[in-house]
Amino acid sequence: MNFSQLKQGDYSSLVGAWTELGSVSPRYAKLSKTELTNPNTNQITVTKTGITMGDVSLVSTTLKDNDGDHALVYSEKDGLLVATLQNQDVSINWTVTLYPKGTANPFKTSDGPVSNKQNLIAIWTSNNQVTDVFAESATSTDTAATADTKTVKLDIAQLAMNNLASLVGTWVNASNGKQIVVSKEIMNRPEGSNSSMKSGAIVEVTTTNAYPEVIGVVGSESGYIQGAIGTYDPSVDGSPFSPLTILPAGIKANDNDDSDSTRIG
Repeated sequence: MNFSQLKQGDYSSLVGAWTELGSVSPRYAKLSKTELTNPNTNQITVTKTGITMGDVSLVSTTLKDNDGDHALVYSEKDGLLVATLQNQDVSINWTVTLYPKGTANPFKTSDGPVSNKQNLIAIWTSNNQVTDVFAESATSTDTAATADTKTVKLDIAQLAMNNLASLVGTWVNASNGKQIVVSKEIMNRPEGSNSSMKSGAIVEVTTTNAYPEVIGVVGSESGYIQGAIGTYDPSVDGSPFSPLTILPAGIKANDNDDSDSTRIG
């Protein structure tokens, strides 16, 4: 998920196949407040321009329902993106919460806790206090991740000129499975930052004091790039960036490097 794009009304990072895992409803008093029932009751459609569930839709930065159009405000907390109505004085209220893959969620089904290995969309309405929870299908997610991985081909010459296009995609640590998703969005070094890095590609989800994490180029070596990952946040004590090496497949960082894959390390 690309939070920066979503806040601007661009839903491209959510496009895929979504299935309802179920809903949380106070009508089922014997169940916990996070246990999902009645799966596959509702459907959502996600396009680059919005999300639609029945009579309610998110279009650009507006939520539309039977009472009209409502401007949205966004907040980030614990790696989640939450969209709420700017004007809360309405007959029916709504909250849309986006859970990127890898973040914690409170939901469970009769089969157990809902996995964090998929993106989730939770749509709450004050009408009967119902929350509908949708998951991006494994096929959709896996296909997107595979496509990102296969199309990544580092262009060292472009990177050396600070063209970061070939970094865009999903990068996976083969040892621990940790992922970073490098977006197409570029952040220029703001005033007040002491970093020598003039700009960086924004890493999705992660922020520090409203400053996104970025990855960029510090210098080039023979066949590979010396880079850095961190934040332009001027309030961070010490260096806000950590060094890293960007290596194409077949290029060795040192004599002990036996990898043969394109990677960020």
